[in-house]
Amino acid sequence: LVFVIFLLWRDGRMKLIALSSVLILAILTFYGTSTALRHSAEPGLERISKTGKRFLEFMTEGKLSGRVDTEAVGRFGSLVMRTSHLWVFHIVEDKSPDPVPYWKGESYKPLFTSFIPRVLYPGKPEERAGSEFGRRFGFLTPRDLHISFNLPWITEMAANFGPWGVVGGMCLVGLFLGFLERVFNAPGMTDLEFTLGLSLIFPLVYPESNFSVMVGSMLPLFIALLVYFCVGSLALKQAEKFGWSGDG
Repeated sequence: LVFVIFLLWRDGRMKLIALSSVLILAILTFYGTSTALRHSAEPGLERISKTGKRFLEFMTEGKLSGRVDTEAVGRFGSLVMRTSHLWVFHIVEDKSPDPVPYWKGESYKPLFTSFIPRVLYPGKPEERAGSEFGRRFGFLTPRDLHISFNLPWITEMAANFGPWGVVGGMCLVGLFLGFLERVFNAPGMTDLEFTLGLSLIFPLVYPESNFSVMVGSMLPLFIALLVYFCVGSLALKQAEKFGWSGDG
């Protein structure tokens, strides 16, 4: 919906933007209930019905009967915990570099290989920074080898290089985002160029996962989209030469 709002903004569809914004807020109110019932065993429609009833209970009472965790966080506590990166940053800052030593750039190493398709590099290292980060700082247990914990960009800077790493890293990220904005959101772009550019940079609006996970695939995605539309444009031109208008 946020992506759609960006597209509507370009066309000045303010009423649709307002409607989408209201819909986003309505959906977000369900988050606390959905997380509390995530592992519910009820099937299909029964589960939907139960979720609706518990949602009303959660919104009116501020907690769910039989669940102590919802009493601790309140109506929107789980949503705040999910969207706010500040509490994770504080924990990392408190534990670094003692008892947890700085990572010294370890989580950024996949950037050197992430842009290479696995078909060309079968032995390419897998992205495991989120899982290791979660165990390293106690967000996950040592046995949670197949579970990942989101590592936001600023927190990643602190975990790797400390406070000065955050200052320097934010400067570099600012330059990087400015470059992307200049290239993919420049004035005078066609609708197609704008949509493609937005598709590439939109995920960076909310830097929830570590840097290499979110940025590593941008180059191959850009090349793939460029090839796709260039080839498609040539194919359409060739088809027009043979009298195909695309009308039927």
